[in-house]
Amino acid sequence: MEGKGNSFYLNTLETPSDIICIQEHWLYEFQKQILGPVLPNMDMHIRCSDTNEEIDNFKLPRGKGGVAIAWKNHLTPSVQEIQSGNNRVIAVELKSPFNLSTHRIIIVGDFNGTLKPPRNYNKHDRLLQAFVQEMNLKQSCTDKSTFFHHSGLSCSQIDYILDNTTSTIISNYKTHNRCPSNTSSHVPVSAKIEVKANVKQRIVKPNFARQFKLQWKDLDSESFNSLINEELTQYKIEKHSLEENIQYLCNCLKNAAAVAVPSKIIKLKGPKFKASPTSLSLLQICKEKQT
Repeated sequence: MEGKGNSFYLNTLETPSDIICIQEHWLYEFQKQILGPVLPNMDMHIRCSDTNEEIDNFKLPRGKGGVAIAWKNHLTPSVQEIQSGNNRVIAVELKSPFNLSTHRIIIVGDFNGTLKPPRNYNKHDRLLQAFVQEMNLKQSCTDKSTFFHHSGLSCSQIDYILDNTTSTIISNYKTHNRCPSNTSSHVPVSAKIEVKANVKQRIVKPNFARQFKLQWKDLDSESFNSLINEELTQYKIEKHSLEENIQYLCNCLKNAAAVAVPSKIIKLKGPKFKASPTSLSLLQICKEKQT
C-alpha cells in the first residue's frame, strides 16, 4: 500500500477479492480507521508500527511498517484473529468444518528476497530460499517482477504467495500489471485458494449501524481533482448512454471523496442493555446536576 495516498487503488481491489493482505500501510494507531471507508465491505485485523508502544502525534515522522488482513464481511464468522506477531507479521485462522489434524498454512507478502537465482549482494535471497526448502513451502509464481524501484533503474520479484500443503490449494496465480493509479513500488499478487469454511451472510442491524459525515472543509482538493481527472481520461463518454455516463460520474465523485475527504462518525449505536438499578440512579443524578 505504502501510505494512505494509495487508498484509491486499494479500493479497486475490494470487489474481485475475498481476502486482501496489506503490507507497509504506513498508518499509525490513530489513523488505522482510514482503511474502513476504503474497504467498506470488509472486516480487518490491523497492526501499526506503534500498536504496542503508541507515540505522540505531535510532529509525527512519516509512517512506517504496518500490516493488515482484510476479508469480506460474510467470512467473519469463520475468521479468528491470531494475537501472535508484530507490526510486520500478522495472521488469522480460517475455520473449516473439517476436523484436520494440522493446519494448512498460507504465507503471503513482501519477503525482501527472491526465489529466482540468488543475487550475490543480497543475503535475503539465500535465507528465503533456505526457509522455503526447510518448511517445504510451495510456490506457483510467474516470471514477472513484483517490485519496481521508483527511480526506474531496477526491478525484482520479491512478493509471493506460498503454502505448505501436500497437494497445493492455490490456483490462478497472477502477478498484476503496473497501473497509473497504483503509487506503490509493488504490484499486487493474487491467487484463487480452494477452502471450505462455514460462511454465513451477516445481516447488519440498524441498531449497530454507524453513520459518517464527510468533512468537506478539510478536502484535499489536489488529490480529489487528480483522481477524478485520471478516471475521466480513461473513460470513453461517446460509447455509453446518458444514464451510464451519469452513473460513472457519480461513482468517480464517490470514490474520490472516499480517498480525499476525511470523515468522522456522527452516529454510533450499539445493543440496548437494561441498566442496573445502581446505574439508573447514577444517570438520574447526572441529569439533575446538568439541569
